[in-house]
Amino acid sequence: MKTAPKVCCIIVTYNAERWIVDCLSTLREPNLDMAILLIDNGSTDDTLEIVRTQFPQVQIIETGENLGFARANNLGHEHAKKLGADYLYLLNQDTKSYPNTVFNLVQMAEKYPEFAILSPMHLNEKGDAFDSKFEAYIDAKKCPNYISDASLGTLKEIYTIDFVNAAAWLVAVSALEKTHGLFSEVFYHYGEDRNFVQRVQYFGLKVGIVPSLKIHHCRDERSGAFSPAFERKKLKIKSLVLMHNINQSYGQCTFQVWKEALMQWVKLNIWQGLKLFFYPIFSASKILSARKEMK
Repeated sequence: MKTAPKVCCIIVTYNAERWIVDCLSTLREPNLDMAILLIDNGSTDDTLEIVRTQFPQVQIIETGENLGFARANNLGHEHAKKLGADYLYLLNQDTKSYPNTVFNLVQMAEKYPEFAILSPMHLNEKGDAFDSKFEAYIDAKKCPNYISDASLGTLKEIYTIDFVNAAAWLVAVSALEKTHGLFSEVFYHYGEDRNFVQRVQYFGLKVGIVPSLKIHHCRDERSGAFSPAFERKKLKIKSLVLMHNINQSYGQCTFQVWKEALMQWVKLNIWQGLKLFFYPIFSASKILSARKEMK
């Protein structure tokens, strides 16, 4: 008889006292063999005290510093391997869940093993709409047939999607053997999930969403213009993602980055454009080495 799958839920925290009670108290999985592992990235608020007092079943690893999202999750993955986990459930600190969400994701993963990543739908904090970024992932081009099926009341139990962020990912550990691990530590925070999806797709595996399952992503919704510093950070992350996309050749990736450089010059952001233009040239050795490790 096949043994029940083991799951390790990995939650990376950093000053999470605002969300952590809702995150952990709503994570109810009575039908699943699931360990909950909290990787704390050097919180300076009461996150750890709250978890130790109210959620003694949660295993805590303190990094003592902010390792970033990629390294912290990789640390969790290493611990999960020692526990013999069949699946990782990567959950953001600013989420609220529904009972048996992970159990039902595992059921889908067992039924559809071609999917390396499965995600529930992401609602906003109130639950009266999709999370704004998630809504952009499910358009007709990136998630074929979902909108028409939802409109006609003929939803399937699973849909292939081009990308969904790592707020609530069920990841098959077996897939990580093909992708050479979880997140690339080329990325610190942001971009690592998109790069991992690219690697999943490179190895012929799929990413999916399950319409019947939902979580709330309670992040702050930004409005208005971003600061120049934040725009520069976004641009740097985008260039990293573009250059480390192993589904395209180095030349194709370079062309994409140079298009971004041209856009910056059109906006008269001369220095930013120059940095983008020279990035694939001066960092070629480092980028090529990282790309080789991903294949």
